[in-house]
Order: sequence, then structure tokens, then C-alpha cells
Amino acid sequence: MAPARPGSSGGPGLTGADAWRIIRQRMVMIIILWALSIGATIGGTILWAKYYPSYRAESLIWVESIDPVDITRPLARESHIQEDVITRMLQDQAMLVTSATVLLKAIEDPKLRATQWWREAQEKAARKGDDEVELLRDILTSTPIRDTNYIQVTASWRNPEDVKEIVNAVVRRYDSTIHELQRGSMKEQADSIDKELQAAQKRLDSLLRQKEDFRRSQDFSARSGQEVDERVMTLTALETELLMERTQREAQYAALQGARAEDLPITEDIQALLDADAGLVQLEARVQELDQILASARERYGANHRTIRELEATRAAAAERLVSETNVKALRMKQQQLDMVRRMYLEAQDQVMSITEAKSHSLDQQRDREAKLVEYERLEEKAELEDAQVKQLSERKNQLELAANQKKTVRIEVRQEARAPKRMSAPKFELVIPAGCLLGLAASIGLAFLLDMTDKSVRTPRDVLRQQIPVLGTIPTTEDDEIEIERPETAVLDAPHSIVAEAFKNLRANLFFSAPAEQQSTILVTSPSGGNGKTTIASNLAIAIALTGRRVLLIDANFRRASLPRVYAGMRTDGLSNILIGQGHLDDYVTASPVPGLDLVSAGPIPPNPAELLGSSYLRDMLLEARARYDQIILDGPPVLLVSDAIVLSGAVDGVILVCQYRATSRGALQRSQSQLDAVNANIYGAVLNRVESRAGGYFRKNYREFYQYSEPDEEAADRPKLDSAGAAAAATQVPGEDAASSLGMEGGESGDSVATASADSELGLGEDAQASAGGDALDQEIASLGADLDSSASLSGDSELGLSLDDPAASDEDKPGDEPNPAR
Repeated sequence: MAPARPGSSGGPGLTGADAWRIIRQRMVMIIILWALSIGATIGGTILWAKYYPSYRAESLIWVESIDPVDITRPLARESHIQEDVITRMLQDQAMLVTSATVLLKAIEDPKLRATQWWREAQEKAARKGDDEVELLRDILTSTPIRDTNYIQVTASWRNPEDVKEIVNAVVRRYDSTIHELQRGSMKEQADSIDKELQAAQKRLDSLLRQKEDFRRSQDFSARSGQEVDERVMTLTALETELLMERTQREAQYAALQGARAEDLPITEDIQALLDADAGLVQLEARVQELDQILASARERYGANHRTIRELEATRAAAAERLVSETNVKALRMKQQQLDMVRRMYLEAQDQVMSITEAKSHSLDQQRDREAKLVEYERLEEKAELEDAQVKQLSERKNQLELAANQKKTVRIEVRQEARAPKRMSAPKFELVIPAGCLLGLAASIGLAFLLDMTDKSVRTPRDVLRQQIPVLGTIPTTEDDEIEIERPETAVLDAPHSIVAEAFKNLRANLFFSAPAEQQSTILVTSPSGGNGKTTIASNLAIAIALTGRRVLLIDANFRRASLPRVYAGMRTDGLSNILIGQGHLDDYVTASPVPGLDLVSAGPIPPNPAELLGSSYLRDMLLEARARYDQIILDGPPVLLVSDAIVLSGAVDGVILVCQYRATSRGALQRSQSQLDAVNANIYGAVLNRVESRAGGYFRKNYREFYQYSEPDEEAADRPKLDSAGAAAAATQVPGEDAASSLGMEGGESGDSVATASADSELGLGEDAQASAGGDALDQEIASLGADLDSSASLSGDSELGLSLDDPAASDEDKPGDEPNPAR
């Protein structure tokens, strides 16, 4: 079983540190977009003020309602008018100001027609078919002022003189309209309502007579309708059953239609009849009897005896007769089956047609009854509507007759005429520009968050930790390193003083402390998909471990796309596949590398069945043999999601390292890889985030600067003696046995305790680089300090971010410039 991983995904989806990281990463984009939005806001506001300014003129109208004496209650006096009545009255008058009645009269005003607005309104009406009244209503507003009897009438347009004339023209026409309405005769309205009332009463009487005549001529009893409904339901159920039966028989008939009896298979029913046939049973018994006699005769006479040949001929004749009789009787039964299926199908079809016809007749009766019932209900509904209209008209007539003697009047007074405004009402620079800048900033930041949220790739160790996978290290891309690295696969050798090499050393240290030593003998390095850099990780990790003095075997276990021969020239063409098919042992195919203590095994020829070959016992035997000779075995495996080879390999090793490529591996691919490995109980040590770019808000940006500042020799370091390459090499070779020059020895029990000891690395390069880097880059006491800092139960928890610059970006900014980096982070 794979050990339980520390939980690390229980936190919120987006923390404050994540938000700050997103802003820092996309700071340039945010600033550019914000600057563009500021420029667009300022430019747009200037153009708005120059070509489409808005001036507002207003007028105030005082409105009062005058109630006459109520003749029904001459002694009653209203002590005060309710507030809601005043509010409703003011709202009515405000709506009347912008009504079509008033505006139609306003556009006839000579002063309004002399404005520039009127000329443009006529052009729009001619060009687009707009209505002048609607165009006037678009620039006009009329609203009651709270807690007063005033109505404010305003108009907004780009010409200050025009808005003054427009408001005054509308107010004048509103005043005249109110006086005309008050002079209207309510008696005329009452006469009109009386005519409508008489017509409605006639329609009501006619509908009542039609309804009564229709009810007498039709039978709408509940019993009649129930009988029809029950008959339809019964016929429908019977039709459904017959249709199902016909469908089954039709399918049988269609399957057998056009078929010959001899072409039909022998069904179980026919076989049962054949098995029960007495003649066939007797013939079969005869064949079995001859088989027994023939067997006894063969034991007695031998295979070539004349008696044997006679018995064989007799047996063959009996068997042939049995087959012939069986075929004849089977053919007869098949023909009977064909006839029966055809007859049953025709009978079912006749029954369905009969039931369908009866059902159709019943449905016609049901629909006819329902149609008549609907017609009756329609007449009844129309009669109710007419009756309600008659009552409503009668009530309105009574109200008008009462109001004719006591009219309610409204008194209005224009308290303030409109004047030409001196200042623009829009745009307001002090509001529009700050609001546009804030909106631009919000939109820029929102776009940055949107781009980040839609990016489903793995970009930070937190993305890995959300899958409850510990992070063993993050490897920066070689393009961002100040030291030129031609071959990333051997960066630890080619550029031992680079930050990339230091990242691999941190990976080595974190790996050693992730589990006891006896649980790390064999390690599979894989990735969700191809091209994620697993070969680079496996190669540099093997070199880094070998430079500590441990014996390391690096095996290319990717049969489909072997990569190690491209990294290490001179590897044998034969390798792992030859071992797994039993052509030799491990010693026969090991290739020594230029790195002391590091041996290589190539993938070998491409096998036709890689997964089956990796699942054989030869792989486990080979790994047992390798454990006896090497301290560490690292397998460069194939991708998890593309082929099943990696799943098979994960069951044969102690643990797995998952390699995720920065911005190339999706979180879904990482999760699927983890699920597939968990399904086979693979032990996942952790993940490595590869090819991480240094950029604002990202990883390694600050660490690049601090690393190379820290690596620059100071005045005291210039006076200190340096260990020569010969002394370092001699020190690395003086310790015999498995613990020779080990930089990290681990002892762990069942509790997973680990104790680390550190010694100097002996980093030997290739060619000229070997002379420059043999001075012992070692672990520089990093492992020793790491072992002292970690307690005996240290493990990779989900909330810890191990490796170079795995701490949170926000937290890394808080580090003081003079602090030394903690290798345990």
C-alpha cells in the first residue's frame, strides 16, 4: 500500500498570496491596459465635452388639488389631505407633462420650432422614421420633488438656449392642457358610458339565451362522459397489449421472412424435440455402442487389423445415418416453425386493426363530447365577462353622475421658468475621469485574474500540493540561468555552480529525507506526458547522487522513446530488453559513465510487447541483482498517461517521482496520473516542477538575484585556502564499501525517522569542465544543516514547499536581503 500523503488541499481556492502572485506576474499587462484605459477615458471625455456636451435647464411647477364640498355629506370637512393622495396626484401630473397630448401641442410652439434641436429632430424623422414626440420625450424628464407640491421639469441637450426654449414650451402647453381638461363636460362622458352600458346589456341577454338553448340540446351528464372515458381507456390498454404482441411476432416474422428452413439455426425447442426423438436416441446409442466395441478391439487387435477397419466402417455408417436422420427431422421442425410464426403474425395484425378501429370510434365520440362541452363553457365565460362589464359600466355611470355636480379641480402655477444654463451637466470631468481610471484598473486586474483562472496548467508548487502530492523540488529553466548550459540533461556536471545545479542538489536532499533509505533503493522517474523533462530530471538526479560517493545505476526503461543514448555517448545498443527476455544478466549490459559511481543501462532493442515484458519476473530479478551492487537505482520510465509501461514499472520499484513541466502539464493530467498510480498502490515520493521560468510574481526571479550575489566571493573568501581537485578526488575514493564518500546516510525504522550526515561532493565534469568543477561543489554543508534543522520525524507535508524557492512568492518578498537561504525550504 502507498503511504498516506499529507493533506494539503483543504484550504481556500484563492488566498491573498495567490492574488498578489497573479498581480505581480501580470503587472506589465495590467499597467499597459490601465494606461490605455486612462488615455481612452481622458480622450473620450474630451471628445464628449467638445462634440456631445449636455446642458440641463429646469422649471418648477407648483400643483394643488382643490376639493369641492361633498354634496352627499355637506357637513363633513376634510381636516387634511392624506400624504399618499398628494403623492399620487403629483405623479399623475408629472406623467401628464410628458404625455403625448402635451408634447404634440409643445412641438407646435413657434419658439420650439426655431431651435436647432427641432431641425435635427426633423432630419432624424425623415432619415430614420423616428417620431418627433418620442425624440422630445427622450431629452425631457418630469419628476415630483419629495415632501413638496412641486414638479421639476428638465431637458438635457447640447445647446443651452435650445433646452431653455424646450422646457418653457412644454410647461406652457401643460398649463393650457390642464385648463382644457377642467373645462370638459363630464355629462358627455356619462352619455357615452350609458350607450356602452345598453349595448353590453343586450349582448349579455343574448349570451344567456344561447347558453340555455345549448344546455337543453346536449347531454352533459357525468355518467355519459364516464362511460366514454372508460371505454377509451379499456380499448387503449388492449391496443397496447396487442401492439406489443404484434411487435414481437412481427420481429419474429421479419427475421424469418424469406429464409429457407434449411438456413435456420436449431433452436433450443427444436433441439429438445430432437433429443427426445426415440429413433434418434436409438441411433445415437448404437453409435456409442460401436465406439465402445471399437475401443476394446483396438486394445486387442491393434490399429491396422481388418476387424478394426470393419468396425470403423460400421461406426461411420451408423454416425452418418444419425446425422442424416437428425437433419431430416430438424428440417421438418423448422418448416413447421416458419408456418407457425407467419400464422401468428397475421392473426396479431388482424386483432390490432380491429381494436384500433374500435378505439378510433370511441375517441371520436369523446372528442365530440369535449368539443361541445368547451363550447358551452365558452358561452358561460363570455356571459360572465359581459355581466362584469355591465356592472362596471353601471358603477362608472353612477360615479360620473355624482361627480358632474362636484368637480375636483387642480390648480397649477409656474414658480420658476427655465433659464439658459451656463455650465455643462455632462460630462463632469471630476467624476468621469476618476471613475474611468478606477474601472480601467478593475478591468485590467479582472482580466489578469480571468487569464489566470482559465489557465489549467501547473505553474506553482501550490498547484501540485492541491493534489496532495509533496513537492520535492522546482527546477528552473536553463534559458534564464546566467551560466550558459548547453545540455540540460547534465547540468549538474556542465555548470556545477549554476542555480540549476543547486536546484538538483536540493531535489537530492529533499528526496533523501522523504523516506528511509531502505525504501528508496529503486526509483521510477516518470511524467504525465512526453516532453516534460523526466530524462533531464533522472539524469541530473543520478549524477547528483553519484557525486556524493554513492553507487548509482541509471536505467533507460522507456522502450518506445529511449533518450539516454542521446545524453551519454557510447552506450551499448543492447540493454534492458535483452535482460528481460533472458539473453543475459545485468553485468553483461552495464555501461560505465564519465561520472565516478554512475553506471548506465540502455533500453535495448524495441520489443513488440513492452508492457508484458516489464511485468515479467526478469525485471524483479534484475532489480534484486542491482540492489546488491548499487546504492541507488533510478529508472527513466515512459509517460503515465500515454502507455501502460509506467504503471507496470511503478509496481516493481520502491517509489515514483512525478515530473511536471511548468505551464505544459495540466492539473487534470497530474490528477489522472496520480489516480492511475494510486490504483496500483504505487508509492509516490513527490513531484518535481520542471522548467520553471523566472518572471515577476513567479519562482526563481528573486532567487536568481540572491543566489549569484551570495555566490560572489567576498574579501575573506579570497584569503581562505582552497581544496584542489586531486585532494577532493582522493577524499572521495578513500572510504570503502557501500558508504564510500556518502554525503547522506539514512537510517529509518517503521516510524519513518531519518538521520542525515553530510560530506563533500566530488563533482567530476566531462572534458574541460571536469578540470574546472572537480574542486568539490559537494553539498556545502547543506545536508548537514538540513539534518540538524529537521527533527527525526520530518517528512514532506502538504503545506511545506521544499526545494529552491518553493516558498510562497508573497512570503519570499518578506525575506531580508541579508538572510541566507535555508536549504530545507
